[in-house]
Amino acid sequence: MLNMRGVSLRIHFFLLPAFDFRVWVRYLFPEDFRGRGTISDATEGSIMQHHATLVSILHIVYSAMNLFGAAFVGALALVARRVLVILIREHMISPHDVPLELLDLFPLVLAATAVAIAVCSIPGLIAGFAYLRHREWARITLLVVSFFYLINIPLGTLLGGYSIWVLMQEETVRLSSRVGPSPAP
Repeated sequence: MLNMRGVSLRIHFFLLPAFDFRVWVRYLFPEDFRGRGTISDATEGSIMQHHATLVSILHIVYSAMNLFGAAFVGALALVARRVLVILIREHMISPHDVPLELLDLFPLVLAATAVAIAVCSIPGLIAGFAYLRHREWARITLLVVSFFYLINIPLGTLLGGYSIWVLMQEETVRLSSRVGPSPAP
């Protein structure tokens, strides 16, 4: 036990199932959950179910980060031509170093890149939300998206490898074959 500002914290995290935030909160602050169930109630279910939930959450977060990146690149595309003209006018870039065709082509390339990033991120976002609801098709979609993530070094490679490992497990296949969320006890 460790006491910090009146809140007692327990330090043995190895007893917790992997990456389930609700269990962490119940474990760290058990006095807040008296009469509302025990830690063993919160950890019911398999470890692979927790891994599968984590995979879907990570895909949602990673896809959202990619969408924010696409929005940034899109915003950059809107101001790219103006920035290049200002840099040439202020003699920070020589007009002889930058072909005039580049002034028209550079924003188009940035806009196309932003659209491509957004289009590639949407399936991971949709499949992540659908897999949280145990949709049968979401597992296959997440597997396909995970294979494409493997080329995005380093985060995409880690997420893709972990997702493929989790989604190819036999228990995870059984979990995704259920229709709809599991019924409440």
